[in-house]
Amino acid sequence: MGWQAAQDRGARSPRGRDNGLLREGLRRIDGLSMTTNPLIAPITWPDAARQAAFEQWLAPLCQTHRLDRSTLAPASADASFRRYFRILGADNAATSMIVMDAPPPLEDVRPFIDVGRRFHNAGLNAPQVHAADEALGFLLLEDLGSGLYLDALRTAEPAQADLLMRDALTALAQWQRQGSAEGLPDFNEALLREEMQLFPDWCVAREFNQIGRASCR
Repeated sequence: MGWQAAQDRGARSPRGRDNGLLREGLRRIDGLSMTTNPLIAPITWPDAARQAAFEQWLAPLCQTHRLDRSTLAPASADASFRRYFRILGADNAATSMIVMDAPPPLEDVRPFIDVGRRFHNAGLNAPQVHAADEALGFLLLEDLGSGLYLDALRTAEPAQADLLMRDALTALAQWQRQGSAEGLPDFNEALLREEMQLFPDWCVAREFNQIGRASCR
């Protein structure tokens, strides 16, 4: 699905997973390729035991979901110890899935799975979990695409940027109305400060290479 098709299909829908590009997860952006880049650095592992466990977990999933193991390549990382890989379909290179590597005890995939279910229950889009090994920290996820919302905003014409912002705000309001926080830990001052510090550490310093800028501490 192209950018314009996704926009036409869902930007004005008030409910459900067709509600604009946010709920489509920017599944496809015209001009972005999902094929493996041969210049991307190979995947490395901290130890042979985890690599062996990963390969043992992934092998039967490649058979079940018709995935081509040779196409596995880094997809992205975030402000955590998690890593994401993209793997293409064996029969159709235009299809793909995402593999998450979240090594315990540094990461715990159970909150990720739990919050994803809450998003779905609220009518919002989040990647479907096709397979999970919670003990080892491996997930096989739906691929929502390579395009980023921020990049779309930066390149959009003013009218389309306005639609994107309205769609994002609509999704936030829908989460406030229909999302369930039952059983989630309280969001206290210490956690808020820790999360705010991700902005200078990961956005300012890492993404924009502005070392030495003001801290949120």
